[in-house]
Amino acid sequence: MSGFSISEEQRQTYDRDGFLVTPAAFGEAELAPVRAAIADAWSLRKGERARAEEVRWDRLRPELPRLHRVNQSAAAFCRSPVFAAIAAAFIGPDADMMWNQAHVKAADEDGMTAFPWHQDGAYADMEKPNTLSCWVALTACDARNGAMLMAPGSHGSILRHEWDDELKYMACEAPDDTFQLELELGQVVVFGPRTAHASPPNLSGENRFGYSLSFSLPENRLLPSRAPFGDQVPLIRGGRHIDEVMRDYVRGVASTREVGDRVVRWILERLPNQKHAIAAALKAYRDAVRGGDAQHSRDALSSLFAISEDDVSINGDLIRARTDPDAIMREYPHLSRDVTLDERRQLLLRALELDPDHSEAKSALARLG
Repeated sequence: MSGFSISEEQRQTYDRDGFLVTPAAFGEAELAPVRAAIADAWSLRKGERARAEEVRWDRLRPELPRLHRVNQSAAAFCRSPVFAAIAAAFIGPDADMMWNQAHVKAADEDGMTAFPWHQDGAYADMEKPNTLSCWVALTACDARNGAMLMAPGSHGSILRHEWDDELKYMACEAPDDTFQLELELGQVVVFGPRTAHASPPNLSGENRFGYSLSFSLPENRLLPSRAPFGDQVPLIRGGRHIDEVMRDYVRGVASTREVGDRVVRWILERLPNQKHAIAAALKAYRDAVRGGDAQHSRDALSSLFAISEDDVSINGDLIRARTDPDAIMREYPHLSRDVTLDERRQLLLRALELDPDHSEAKSALARLG
C-alpha cells in the first residue's frame, strides 16, 4: 500500500512499552493543507463561542473532532496509506478509522494547555477492543511546546480516573516511569488504548499542532448497548487500501463485490435516515471513477464516508463513551454551561445503561425533566 512499514523490532517495542515512535512518515507538503484545515476549524470554533470560560478553552486547547466530514485534505489524510500500513500491522487485514481529532496547543504562559495523565481506553468499552491510536506531529514537538509524555509499560490495566476540575479532563494518577517525547515534523506516535499519556503546557510562544486518529476492527460497537460507535470510516479490507477496493467495486470487479456490498450495507445500517444521500454519494463516486478523474473520485469517496446523522447515539459521540457510571456522576456537576440539555441527558442515560439502578443518575435525570 505504501513504502511505509512496521518492523519486527517496532512490534516488540509496542508490545513491551505500549507505544512506539516511527521515523518521519509525512513531509511538509502533505501536512501543510492539514494544518490549514485545523487552523480554519479552530478559528470557526472560537467564533462560535461567546462565554468567557469556553472562549478560553477553545482559544488555548481546542479538540477538533471529525475534520474528515468538513475538509477534503483532512479526509484524504485520514485514509493515508501510512495509517493503513500501521493498522494492518497491529489490527489485521480489515480495519476502520474509529475516531479522528485535531489538537492545538496555543502559546500559553499560564499552564492551561496541559493535559493530565489519562488512558483513552478509560473512555470507551468496545465490543472489539483491538484498537490503537496514531498521534501525528504536524509541527516539531519538544518539552518546550508541550510534547507528549508517555508511561512505558502502563498498558497492563485501566487505572482509576477522576475529574480534574482545573484542566477540565478525566485524569488518572501520574505513573512512576514516564518518558518525554521529542518529535520531528511528520513522526507518528502509535499507542494502545491502555497506555497512559499526558502533555505539559506550551511555553514556546508558538502554536503546536497535532492530529490524533484511532483505528479498530470494522463495525465496532459500544458496550453494553452494542450501539455503533465512532466514525467507522473503512481503511483496509483484505489487506488492500479501501480506495483500491471501492474503485474495483464500482467498476464491477467480481472479486470485490461481496466486500463492497458489505461496506455499503453497513453504512446504510448505521445511517438509516440517510438512504437517499448515500445513494447519491455512491453514484457520484461511481461516475467519478468511470470518468477517470482520480482527484474527483477520491473526494467523492470521502464525501460518501463523511455522511452522518445528527443523533449522538448513532454517531457515538464521546459523550456516549464513558465506562464508569460513578465517574460520570463525578463529572456531571462540572459540565460547562454550553453543554445542552440533550447532551446532559445522553450522559445520564449512559450512566444508567452501565448501571440501571444508579440512584444518583436516576435523580439527576428526573430533575432534567
